[in-house]
Amino acid sequence: MRYRSLLFHGCCVLASALLVGSIFGSVLWLLNSAPEGGKMSAVAKENEEEIDFFACDDGNTLKSVETLIQEYEKKLPPVASRIGQKVDLHAPRGDNSSASELGHSLLISDATIVGESAIPGVVPPPTLREREPADIWVIGTERASRMRPNALQYAKIAASRWNGNGWDDLTLDEFFTQQTEDQHVLLYVHGNRTSRADAVAHGMCLLRSTLSPTPTRLVIWCWDSDRVSHRPREEYITKAIYSDYQGFYLANFLQSLRNERGSVTLVGHSFGVRTILCAYHLLAGGSYAGRKLDSSAVLEQITLPTSKLVLIAAATGHGDLQTKGKFGLALDLASQVVVTRNDSDPALRFYPKMAPKRSRLPDAMGYVGVSRGDISDENWSKIQTIPMAYPSHKFLDYISMRSVKRALALEVE
Repeated sequence: MRYRSLLFHGCCVLASALLVGSIFGSVLWLLNSAPEGGKMSAVAKENEEEIDFFACDDGNTLKSVETLIQEYEKKLPPVASRIGQKVDLHAPRGDNSSASELGHSLLISDATIVGESAIPGVVPPPTLREREPADIWVIGTERASRMRPNALQYAKIAASRWNGNGWDDLTLDEFFTQQTEDQHVLLYVHGNRTSRADAVAHGMCLLRSTLSPTPTRLVIWCWDSDRVSHRPREEYITKAIYSDYQGFYLANFLQSLRNERGSVTLVGHSFGVRTILCAYHLLAGGSYAGRKLDSSAVLEQITLPTSKLVLIAAATGHGDLQTKGKFGLALDLASQVVVTRNDSDPALRFYPKMAPKRSRLPDAMGYVGVSRGDISDENWSKIQTIPMAYPSHKFLDYISMRSVKRALALEVE
């Protein structure tokens, strides 16, 4: 009887200890995993960084972006109205130099139109007229199918143009009609979980960083990057497929550009890199998931003789540009490829773990750089790697780097 009593009391004490321990452990877990307030453990921080791989939202609104564009337009130079008119050039006020000595350094505001008189050997500058709105377009594929690209789905792609005060909803045909042959095109493809307002803000940062001798048309490629799952692995696998299939839409879009004498710069961030590489791979005659572009003789129809690809924080395998890689033909069409390599990127560090269970992806291109493998010498010479060590995956952090700004300012050879 006495042994039973001792056993009963022992079990009660043990149960009480387990209950107190579980309560205490729950309190500690809540404190360590709290999003605000309290200290966060190292494991919790790593898990948060893994989830942040998909968080590219910078909190911009359409109203703040419109203000940003208007401020940019105020700094634009006036647009020429009559190119090639003969003008009478004179030195700026307070300067005793002759016009022939000043040459092209003369201020355009000091040029006045006259009849047939002109100074020999000096190229006459254009006259001036009022400023026009910046040539900014948003191409949205949100209404098109994310995994079944075809002609019917391509027709659902919408185009919007900035008019100085807001956005005009237009069609793709109107976009291509207003494209000039010598106009520089700057096309940006955003990463995962990026709002349209943030994508436009990113494009404006690119526009300010890019130098071009001709007027630049900014095109922001917006795809459906909203969250589909709260599980990081499932979210990555789904969005990787979505961004790859966007390459079919982008390839058809690039085929219709009319800028044989111009140049094209395509900038992709994170998952957006996959879209650009897939598009160029398809345009060169390659296939993805057993599918090719509908048109035949694709390579001969390309009108992008000078195109530069800028791949920022590339969320794709480091060997995908090899001949047998996923996008093995992409380098054949590009004139220059700029790749950032950041071994301190906290998000790309988790890239290999985003594979299905019991498997592992190769390291990300944006983390270790491009693996040469069987890439030809000609294609390998097109690649320029920008090494850096900055603990961030945000696009604005990358674009603020001086080395990236210099790469964007380089003219395509």
